[in-house]
Amino acid sequence: MKNFIFGYGSLISTESRVRTANTGDAIPVRVHGLQRAWNFHNKVRKRNALGVILNGDSVCNGIITEVNEETFADFDVREEGYNRIEIDPKNIEVLKDSLPEGNFWVYVPKESILPTKDSPVEQSYVDVVITGCLEFGEDFAQELINSTLYWDHAWVNDRKNPSYPRYLKNPQLERIDTHLKTFVPEAFDKRIDL
Repeated sequence: MKNFIFGYGSLISTESRVRTANTGDAIPVRVHGLQRAWNFHNKVRKRNALGVILNGDSVCNGIITEVNEETFADFDVREEGYNRIEIDPKNIEVLKDSLPEGNFWVYVPKESILPTKDSPVEQSYVDVVITGCLEFGEDFAQELINSTLYWDHAWVNDRKNPSYPRYLKNPQLERIDTHLKTFVPEAFDKRIDL
C-alpha cells in the first residue's frame, strides 16, 4: 500500500520538500478535522513553526505527496518534535485530480506551544510556506493565511539575515507581503525587524 504525507506548512513548497527527499507529485487538498496554527516550538532553534490541532470543525489546506519507506524516515527526522498520525481518507477533499489509494499521514506537534518573543515566528519560514502555496495559486495562499491561528503572536522579520535553515534564496517577496498585508494586516504591522 502506498503512503502519502500531508504537508500544511513548509512541506507545501516543492523546493523545501526536495531538500529533505524526493517525493511524488504534490496534490492540493483540504483535510477536514485539522486546524493549522503557529503552535510548534522548536526547542533547539528557539523558533515557532506551523503545526495542526485536531479539531473536528476545522479545515486545513495543503498538499499530499507520496513517500516511500526510506523517504518516510527522512521526513520523520525533519519533523522531529511531531508525532506522525494517520488521516482517515474520508476527511481528505482533493482540489485537483482524484484521491489516490493509500495510507495518509500528518505530522502533529507533540506539544502545542504558542510563539513568544523568545520563540517567535520567523519571516524566512513564512516566505517558504507562502511561496509553496503560490505554486497552487493566489486563492490557495489566501486560504492558508486565513485559516491559520495565532498570527498575532511574536513574529520577526529576518529577511536580511534568514535564520530558517531551508529558507528560499528568491522568494516572491512582493506577492507574499501583499497577501500578508491584506489578510493579517495588524499582525503584519507588529512584525519586528531584525
